[in-house]
Amino acid sequence: MKLITAPVHEATGFRLEKPHDRVECRKCHPAERAFAARYPDPALPAYRRRESQCEGCHRDVHEGQFAAAGKGCLDCHARTHFLPAQFGLAQHGTYPLTGAHAAVPCQDCHQVNAAAGTRQFAATARECKACHADPHGGQFSRELAAGDCSQCHRGDASTFKIQPFDHERLANYALTGAHAQAACESCHRELPGSGAAPGARRYRNTDRECAACHRDVHLGQFKDDGKVLCDSCHPSTTTWKELDFDHNRQSRFPLDGVHAMVACQDCHPRVQVAENRFIIQYKPLGVECRDCHGFVKR
Repeated sequence: MKLITAPVHEATGFRLEKPHDRVECRKCHPAERAFAARYPDPALPAYRRRESQCEGCHRDVHEGQFAAAGKGCLDCHARTHFLPAQFGLAQHGTYPLTGAHAAVPCQDCHQVNAAAGTRQFAATARECKACHADPHGGQFSRELAAGDCSQCHRGDASTFKIQPFDHERLANYALTGAHAQAACESCHRELPGSGAAPGARRYRNTDRECAACHRDVHLGQFKDDGKVLCDSCHPSTTTWKELDFDHNRQSRFPLDGVHAMVACQDCHPRVQVAENRFIIQYKPLGVECRDCHGFVKR
């Protein structure tokens, strides 16, 4: 015969509702304790066994992580069950879970602290680099040490695409003309070697010479010390046809007299170098009269 009924127990300020209605009395009132400890008086100031005070009977599985914030168990957990927790996106206000972060399982960011043996919630690192591997193979280690990925990428996790990037200021290379329309991957090729994630691209120390991205249509005629300096003749990034070439200064043959009025193609012929491939010949060319005019028979 039950001596204590649920209505009687409710008078102590603790209703015997699920799951407490199935708990044996001795679990909360062990016989080996003195009567005052076994049945503490709810009127006492130190009483901590009300139904809203789980910690009065249950061990704090979070090892005091939420004590400083004044949080109790029922701030995150339901009265009737421990899991799933009643802690959603709205409660995550100190670190809003937006974009892809909204779909990440809690345990992916909140790892078990090996030393404490409990899952870490309070003081969890918020920087991207704390959870994400560096996909750039250390190219931006200096920037990451000073800040975080959000220096270039959006911090709301809505996309990995970079924010508007001041290429002239941050990379010291202004994107003008056709370069402003080029896709990033056209110049930033895949990064070879170990240490980089698959598909990582080279950003730091990208070659800035035209020949690094563009095919040499002159087949090496203007190589100087192993380099092709396209911009010595083609200063514009808008059109390849805009030339800045001083024939008197940059060649062995000054254009004076009638030579200054001769069309370029009259001296620089179109020659075939392979099947279906032609180039304009600039070098080598003779500078003697007979190289162009031949001999006149009398």
